[in-house]
Amino acid sequence: MLSTSYKTLILYSSTFFSKFILPLFNLILDKKLLLLILVFTIFGLVMVFSASSISAVLYNKVEETYFFKRQAFIAIGMWFVGIFFILRIPTSKYKILAKSYFFLILLILALI
Repeated sequence: MLSTSYKTLILYSSTFFSKFILPLFNLILDKKLLLLILVFTIFGLVMVFSASSISAVLYNKVEETYFFKRQAFIAIGMWFVGIFFILRIPTSKYKILAKSYFFLILLILALI
């Protein structure tokens, strides 16, 4: 049998889970866009590994997966940002935002 404190902990954790965690996964996402982003992420990670494994060992004296692991952690962080914020925007709104984003990107490129 569980003690009272464990029962209370289980009750609070299940309430927290049902109120805050589950709604994050009940998103309406564009499946094609999500698949495309996943494919490009995996392709990019493979390219990082194939391009940096030799230089990591020879020049930086670290294990061959050092840069791959670092880039994978960044990709995982960007996935959380993308899934929870960016992919909530309906794709029909992209046409409205495209012109302003285009000029913003041009401005950033001009500053560089």
